[in-house]
Amino acid sequence: MTFSAEIFKLQPLKSLNHFELIKLSLLMTLFFVSFNSYSQKLVGDRFNHLSTKDGLSQKTVKVIYQDRVGVMWFGTQEGLNRYDGKNIVVFRHSENELTTITHNVINSIEEDSKGTLWIGTNGGLNRFLPAKQQFERISIVDGDAVIRVNALYSDSNNDLWIGTENYGAFKLTYEEDSFQIIQHEIPLKESKVTISSFFEDSRNRLWIGTEDYGVFLSEHEKVTHFKMSSFEDGITHDTVRTITEDSKGQIWIGTRGGGLNQFNEINRTFEHYKNEKNNENSLSHNRVYDIIEDQDNRLWIATDQGLNIYDHESKTFTRVVHKSSQSSSLSHNRVLSAYEDRSGLLWFGTMSGVSIWNPRDSAFKHIRNISEDKETLNNNTVYSLTEVNNKEILIGTFGGGLNSY
Repeated sequence: MTFSAEIFKLQPLKSLNHFELIKLSLLMTLFFVSFNSYSQKLVGDRFNHLSTKDGLSQKTVKVIYQDRVGVMWFGTQEGLNRYDGKNIVVFRHSENELTTITHNVINSIEEDSKGTLWIGTNGGLNRFLPAKQQFERISIVDGDAVIRVNALYSDSNNDLWIGTENYGAFKLTYEEDSFQIIQHEIPLKESKVTISSFFEDSRNRLWIGTEDYGVFLSEHEKVTHFKMSSFEDGITHDTVRTITEDSKGQIWIGTRGGGLNQFNEINRTFEHYKNEKNNENSLSHNRVYDIIEDQDNRLWIATDQGLNIYDHESKTFTRVVHKSSQSSSLSHNRVLSAYEDRSGLLWFGTMSGVSIWNPRDSAFKHIRNISEDKETLNNNTVYSLTEVNNKEILIGTFGGGLNSY
């Protein structure tokens, strides 16, 4: 299925006979009736909000996570929030109580294979003890050094990966009822490496994205380092924002300013996709925030200058950008996050609210803040999206709290 990023384009008309004019008129009537019905349906869409007045510890929700029993956890800059659908319980750090969480800035939340909930904060790693509603502070390195934990990831081997600031990556493994944490060997002379993300591909290889040191590939106890270099086929930027794998088994890496990189499995190099000034079929911007593949195997790249849809055959991009004259265009060109729900709708968090792409009618549906309407999105800067209970979308915003759609 192919489609245009615009609603329609004007084309020169050939001479039409009477019957062709009637046919065209009917088609245009059906188009506008369908489009108007779709637009009218959007008017009734409203949000339920969770904010500080409901008990949320802070309006800026950085992390959203649902555990295996359906409880929602929200990480903010002022504590951890547990939400059971009715009540919010806030867990905060206290200097005088060792059973509290180590820091109020929550960076990551992950549940392991045993159902244990782990919390990464600016002050280290925490294990939640549900029976006591308390936390156990876990020392990652000898000497109880305070380590900021940026990323947590549970892999297919039931190991928990821990990404830290300046101390690299660690792996937590279970041994019956106990566990041990070992530092993952990273082949660098520099000792201070900050981990930004983890991704396990279909070959059970672990990709580790970093700030300033490129990406590491861990496979069969061997670690390979890919970083920006003078070679034409190296990675294009050393700060990695996102890593994903498409349905063809191809690995894609989005960077902060080097565009998009596709990994070549045969020669273990990268094919580069960057913005080209005079080529509208190139990547629209070199700052990539997110990458997803939809149910029709289309690759969507979220950038600082709109969305890009990758064509595998031509290796080119179709740009989807904001157009002020089109009400169904993308709501803002800075697209920070992307998510596909189970029904196939694509959700894009932008600097001006959420845009929803419905592939059935190839048009955008917008969710924005309207200052005069309290039931609209409470802030237009969207940082996180997730689906719960197969039907509800939770939207985390900057300074506006949480929205339920």
